[in-house]
Amino acid sequence: MKNGFTLIELLATITILGLIALIITPQVFKTVNKFNDKAYCKQINMIELAARECSIDNKDTNECNTIGKLKSSGYLDQKFNNPTKNSSLDFKDTDEVAIDKKTFEAKYTIPSEMESVCDKYWTE
Repeated sequence: MKNGFTLIELLATITILGLIALIITPQVFKTVNKFNDKAYCKQINMIELAARECSIDNKDTNECNTIGKLKSSGYLDQKFNNPTKNSSLDFKDTDEVAIDKKTFEAKYTIPSEMESVCDKYWTE
């Protein structure tokens, strides 16, 4: 009667598990990175929507032209995080958000490292 596994059986099992890990790991990281990028862009989109809503409510004023004013007016009430780096988003309260009163298009500056990422998701 045999007790345990042979060395060949253990090596074969470890090799198969290693190959499976090599195949799956890159896909997991790719999926996580894609989720983080989309979460970042959704937060940027929330700023745009808040600025549009504020612009509709305050048609003749500049109440909505900075991140700080949107926060103090109650249109933005959360702290934004950068999920790609696990840090806070580097928006300052003085960063401007401009809304075209005719087309309601928002114009603002987002951190340059994420600009192309968000453009990719917004055009999908």
